Amino acid sequence: MAYSITQNTTLLTGASILQKIVSFVYFTLIARLLGAENTSQYFLALSFALIFTVVADFGLTTVLTREVSKYPKKAKKYLNSIFWVKLLLGLVTYFLIVITANILNYPELTKQLIYIAGITVFFDNLTLTAYAFFRAHKNLFYESASIFLSQLTTLAIGTVVLLMGWPMIGLIIAFTIPSFINFLICLIYLKKKYNFTYSFTWNKQIVKLFLGISIPFALAGIISRLYSYTDTLIMSKILSSMELGWWSVPYKLIFAFKFIPAALTISIFPVISHSYLKNKEIVERLFRKAWSYLIIISIPMAFGLYTLAKPLILKIYTAEYLPAVPVLQILGFAIVFIFLGYINGTLLNAIDKQKLQTKIIGSAWILSIILNLILIPKFGIIGAAWASLCSNIFFTIVGYYFINKFINLRNVENIKIFIKSLLSAIVMSFIIYYTEFKFNFIIAIPVGIITYFLILYLLKGYTKEMVLNNLIKLRILKAK
Repeated sequence: MAYSITQNTTLLTGASILQKIVSFVYFTLIARLLGAENTSQYFLALSFALIFTVVADFGLTTVLTREVSKYPKKAKKYLNSIFWVKLLLGLVTYFLIVITANILNYPELTKQLIYIAGITVFFDNLTLTAYAFFRAHKNLFYESASIFLSQLTTLAIGTVVLLMGWPMIGLIIAFTIPSFINFLICLIYLKKKYNFTYSFTWNKQIVKLFLGISIPFALAGIISRLYSYTDTLIMSKILSSMELGWWSVPYKLIFAFKFIPAALTISIFPVISHSYLKNKEIVERLFRKAWSYLIIISIPMAFGLYTLAKPLILKIYTAEYLPAVPVLQILGFAIVFIFLGYINGTLLNAIDKQKLQTKIIGSAWILSIILNLILIPKFGIIGAAWASLCSNIFFTIVGYYFINKFINLRNVENIKIFIKSLLSAIVMSFIIYYTEFKFNFIIAIPVGIITYFLILYLLKGYTKEMVLNNLIKLRILKAK
């Protein structure tokens, strides 16, 4: 069964919201019960393993989604061959994880946590292969359901580990068990819903074709992941465990919001890929809708986090994490550019400009390394926050510049919606500050949201027809 863009976005966004809520609760329990120093080891192990997920995937998930959406009759043949390629890549990746962790000479406990996290990476990588098949068929139902249920299982297992006082390895195993179960269910779902037959198929032509196409995607993915976690690796070798623990709190909060652009881009990628050569106007309208949607959502989030950073940290994570407040305030503004960077990258990849996207990410990564090496030794985690903000601004602006060469972005319209959202968010932040001062941040949040959208409506930032949960809906793009 195929779903429309709006349905898929709603499914994945809804599941991601629930997943992030559960993930937020889980990480909060860990941060409060383990303290900043122990939390840093947990955070480092997961961050380290996540860097290698792109090596295991090698860009093949994106290529498989794109090629199956173009040639649905070849879908099963493609999936059978690529599955075995990714199985081999997963084994090689696990070996690299173990070797690299030892080369960097991390403490024994940290290495053990990394080894277990590597197993999770292995199974998640294989599951992504099935997800690519579902995405190409415009069916995100199973992926949406598994995202939430897997995280719920992790919370259940991890909570038991925390309350029973078991070793920290149990907190990582809490990810590995649902990852394995999810992989098995995926295999069953493919067979039941799509009548998929599993066989050891090594079609040299398909493998050669996909690996050739995937190289730019793989390079972009590897650089992008390094771009996201290089600061953590640098801090793990320069700063104390306590400082890394402080950093983990605002980083995880910001990371939690990435599901918004991720859900949107997963839904629109097959449509852009399919429509670019046939009807560029559809791509232009879809991109502009997505851009406006992300601006309207991200700007108030940035101002809200800046205004409420201190009460959020104090109430949720305790006073031990107070040094993380300025970091959260700075990273909050990076959200805007992280969101917009997602949609930029999706369009470039979908229209076969992945080499350009790789160059843009590579440039941003180099800038990030330079800034981190300069700022972290001088300013610690605050320096890392500024490095992240500056590199994300660079990444988004450069991407937008090149996209403007391929499609009509209507820059004036984009600037208008940006200014209107900015003005609305500024008014909102004053209302939030006053409400939080008089009452508390729990009341301030809904008051701020209502204020923002009321002001934005008065400024004609959206109309009655532009209901938020249908912003990207284009009737002509409904799946057939």
